[in-house]
Parts: sequence; structure tokens; C-alpha cells
Amino acid sequence: MNILFIGDVFGQPGRDALLRWLPGFRDERAVDFVIANGENAANGAGITSKLALRLLDGGEAAAMGRPRTMPNRLVAGKPQYR
Repeated sequence: MNILFIGDVFGQPGRDALLRWLPGFRDERAVDFVIANGENAANGAGITSKLALRLLDGGEAAAMGRPRTMPNRLVAGKPQYR
């Protein structure tokens, strides 16, 4: 099983870049599971449910962060396996 861990996804530029890059990289490297640090996905203000679902729909299996940076107490997951 190939697992990809992605560091800090920061704001819209980070989200957009990740969503453009990830599908091709997953196919090229046969990545089975993707985890990304999404605690700054909302421009350094944690992550919202809407942003988390956008990242999950874009190919991540999990978005993670620390409790203090995730004020929405999001618990969501859409595991995607090959």
C-alpha cells in the first residue's frame, strides 16, 4: 500500500494547487491513500466543513489538524481505495 502524506495546505492557493496536482500524481505513483494537513486550509483559520469536503472529493482520504486549529470540530471522511 502506498500512502502519501502532504504537509500544510494553506489557503486557496494551496488548495487549488493540490487539487490540480493530486489526481495525476496519484495515478503516476499508484498512491492508495492520501492524508493532508488541512489545518490552514481556510487561510490559517482552521478548516471548514465545505473546504474539507472539497479536499476529500479531490482525492484525499483524510484531512487532519490539531483541535485548536479546527474550530468547527469537523469529523468527516470519505475513504477512497484503489
